[in-house]
Amino acid sequence: MNAAYLRIGLGGCDMGSGYLMPRLAGLSAASEFLLSGRFISAQRALAMGLISEIVAPEQLLESGLSLARDMLKASPMGLRLT
Repeated sequence: MNAAYLRIGLGGCDMGSGYLMPRLAGLSAASEFLLSGRFISAQRALAMGLISEIVAPEQLLESGLSLARDMLKASPMGLRLT
């Protein structure tokens, strides 16, 4: 994850990142990434709360399917409203 579009002449607020990033990661971290275009490592994204877990590439499909199975146990209307 990064804001590399900053390096090709687009603004840091393109694609909603100027609105969403500070709300998700805090103003300090958002400013760092939006003003520098640096990449966010998976470990840092996890610590910042931008992602919920890190899985190995070979476990990705099973992890996604496990989440989908858990979602299937919920009320369909509840999921839609969420």
